[in-house]
Amino acid sequence: SVEHGVPWGILIPTYIFFVVSASGMCLVSSLGHVFGVGRFHLLGRRAVFLAIITLFAGFIAIGSELERPWRMLIYVVLSPNLSSAIWWMGTLYGLELFFLVVELFFLSRVEIARKGQESSGLAMGFYRLLALGSRDTSEEALRRNMGLARMVGGGGVVSAIAATSTLGAVFGLLGAKSFWYGPYMPIYLILSAFVSGAAILALVTLLNYRFTRREMGPEVSGLVIDLGRLLVLFLGVLLFVMGLRTIVGLYGDISGSSEALMLMIRGPLSLPFWGLEVLVGILVPLFILLYPKTRTVTGVGVASVMVIVGTRP
Repeated sequence: SVEHGVPWGILIPTYIFFVVSASGMCLVSSLGHVFGVGRFHLLGRRAVFLAIITLFAGFIAIGSELERPWRMLIYVVLSPNLSSAIWWMGTLYGLELFFLVVELFFLSRVEIARKGQESSGLAMGFYRLLALGSRDTSEEALRRNMGLARMVGGGGVVSAIAATSTLGAVFGLLGAKSFWYGPYMPIYLILSAFVSGAAILALVTLLNYRFTRREMGPEVSGLVIDLGRLLVLFLGVLLFVMGLRTIVGLYGDISGSSEALMLMIRGPLSLPFWGLEVLVGILVPLFILLYPKTRTVTGVGVASVMVIVGTRP
């Protein structure tokens, strides 16, 4: 339907893309400072900051979809509907945002305190305010703040998984929407989060060094390659889940599901499905990242662009 010249519901896919990508960046970045995996600690503040910005973009998109978004902010607290998957989705994404902001604070606190010591006047007061009065830049302060960031980051991981799973349940529990109906939707969206999160972080890391014309050291280039390996893993699992969903939809005798799938496989939506989502979004990036001669920093960047353009939550 169309109201006031705007297609109703067009911003919902935009919202899903942003919040799922934010959760993916939260999960991928946690591999470093939360779980201590390899070089992923280098993502640190950049990844958390990007996740916050992307999550805000998702909130702006869904807020623009509503006629009076302030009512949502008021009544989600005053009259919570605990049986509503949408209420839980909004609450959990709000909780994820809280954890991300606090996590970014602890990751940046020592650096902010250091800038405060190097500044004077209003700038010094501003930095001290951001650091909540802290002036400690010692190694002990760094370890203490990293420990707190690790604890808060663990909460962010739990809330990101819970929020994305609940978003999947919003669609997966609706029998009227047979194409999305099913218990696989939460898993499918979590996989999509890892895929889009890893692709965005790899691309932003690469572009940051290219635009600033800085030389990428072996540790950072190794990180980009590691992100490419993550993409291979999750793209492969995502392709398997897509195939399984298609088989179940076609042969499971679910009312409306097979008809919807045929529109994508052989109908008017077949070109964007096979050409964009499957070929550009999954198969070609998999080939680039698996072939030794193209599994380079630039190759990971190209594959990441294709993944971001081609895949959809």
